[in-house]
Amino acid sequence: MKTTTMTHSKKAPMTLGILEAGLVNESLRPEHGSYPDMFCTLLSEQDPTVKFKFYNVLDNEYPSDINECDAYLITGSKHNSYDEDPWIVVLKDYIRTLVEQDKKLLGICFGHQLIAHALGGKAAKSDKGWGVGIYNNQITPKLDLPWHKGHSAQFKLLVSHQDQVMMLPKGATLFASNPFCPNAAYFIEDKVLCFQGHPEFTTDYAKVLMQSRKDVIDEEAYDQALSSFTNATDHQSVARWMLDFVGV
Repeated sequence: MKTTTMTHSKKAPMTLGILEAGLVNESLRPEHGSYPDMFCTLLSEQDPTVKFKFYNVLDNEYPSDINECDAYLITGSKHNSYDEDPWIVVLKDYIRTLVEQDKKLLGICFGHQLIAHALGGKAAKSDKGWGVGIYNNQITPKLDLPWHKGHSAQFKLLVSHQDQVMMLPKGATLFASNPFCPNAAYFIEDKVLCFQGHPEFTTDYAKVLMQSRKDVIDEEAYDQALSSFTNATDHQSVARWMLDFVGV
């Protein structure tokens, strides 16, 4: 387990446990870092007092005590959330334990899908193919949420996925959608918040990742994604919502 500590403030800093479910290609790590590194960079820009602990759940590395961290986040992954690989089965059980014990939980991409799947929803490969580039998401109207400050009606995020949440789990509320991915973000009361898009990705990393998959991505989708990269994303707003949700 790797631990990264940010600067302390007067209040007790929060500790976020990052459950690493996917590995960045070794050749890209020197420039772009690991997925936990990306989240550290993203979230510490919003609050430098946050502390982080990393757990490689691919190798069944978990906290010795669930209270080691105040909240948890499940990263993206190249794996399928609906597969029955042993480590995925263990992680689904841990998701249910976290929810049962009222631990705040965030999910991004694979994490978004796996949490839905573990809690009774459904994730599957979409017949629409790959979603890549920057997508604009419409926020469900008339939501009054303490963690959604600014009351923006939409937000843009980088995406890279072909699996989607097809059915939300019981008790979930749709937070945002787009035509390609109707269940683009959801929350469950004050316990779970998930996004299909990647606030932690930089545009440079998203481009490199997309280029590595060029042979399996539809040409039209690929070209549209390249054009979309000129847009700015709202990753900082999403990062702030995530931190406000878990109580920073």
